[in-house]
Amino acid sequence: MSHFTRALEKVSSAAAWVGGGLLVLAAVLVCIEVLVRKVFLMSLGGADELSGYAFAIATSWGCGYALLQRAHIRIDVLYIRLPEVVRAWLDLVALLSLGLFLAVMTWHAAGVFVFAATENTHSNTPLKTPMWIPQGLWVAGFIFFGLVIAEQVGRCLSALLRQDWIEVRRTAGTRSIKDDIDDEIDPALAGPRH
Repeated sequence: MSHFTRALEKVSSAAAWVGGGLLVLAAVLVCIEVLVRKVFLMSLGGADELSGYAFAIATSWGCGYALLQRAHIRIDVLYIRLPEVVRAWLDLVALLSLGLFLAVMTWHAAGVFVFAATENTHSNTPLKTPMWIPQGLWVAGFIFFGLVIAEQVGRCLSALLRQDWIEVRRTAGTRSIKDDIDDEIDPALAGPRH
């Protein structure tokens, strides 16, 4: 495993923890908001806005972690019945398709961020949040996800050139029931999840 891959794994793991923390904080904030409204008949203001930012940022940063853990949902009814070589090429096609979709989405998200930054837009709420802050963090998560996809595509191409179908499956294939069982029995013995 390359240093770049290990660095991506460390960053994605940290991002997943931070994203999870953001979601927990957002849930706590919304609960406090509900209690304050019920008990004191007033609003703190901004709980829904901040929780929306937290969700968007956690989602964009969490996608890289999910890809490295092979946790994205794929419909594999036909896939698991195909020969290993066909599955390996389908795994590459899936990664390339995901990369193309992400490129389009990131392009548009970056346009929104650039507009917010150059026009100094703020939310139309009592918080008056400078929109470039949450949108910048959101776009940065997509860019990181793109780096993860590029790294995975590179690993798959290298394995395909060596005709190492198993390495392609470990990198980008769907997780098997055996992979899940091995992780549950003893995660230390299961090794890397890719």
